[in-house]
Amino acid sequence: MRLNINVAVSRNGMSTLIKGVIRDSDVIWVYDFSMAVGKEMPFKIEARSVLEGHRLAWEKRLKQVELECDNALLASIFVGSNWKIRVRHVPIAHNEVAYHMTKCVNSCFMSLTVFDEPPVSIQELLLADCNSSSR
Repeated sequence: MRLNINVAVSRNGMSTLIKGVIRDSDVIWVYDFSMAVGKEMPFKIEARSVLEGHRLAWEKRLKQVELECDNALLASIFVGSNWKIRVRHVPIAHNEVAYHMTKCVNSCFMSLTVFDEPPVSIQELLLADCNSSSR
């Protein structure tokens, strides 16, 4: 399974949105999540998004997770855990699904939203990801 995370700051600067997408080895969407959090240091916010993504993966009994994020320092912290984790750096420009999902976040502060079905607005992006990864 792949966990892809992204963070977006609101236009008014009052809150930050975290977003993650979990996909299988064929890049097929499995779950995703979103949460609005307060103003914090960027590293702490990114760490929260990785933590929430791994917590969701654990709850869904997904034991092998490949973390995709644009923060190599943060990703290296998780390598020392007892999970089987493969870390892959993904530039922000190649993180379109997670980036788009930050726009679908629940506006309730500190409320985690789990999507059991992908929103219609990202289906073309998911298809493009599937096509590009099969090459």
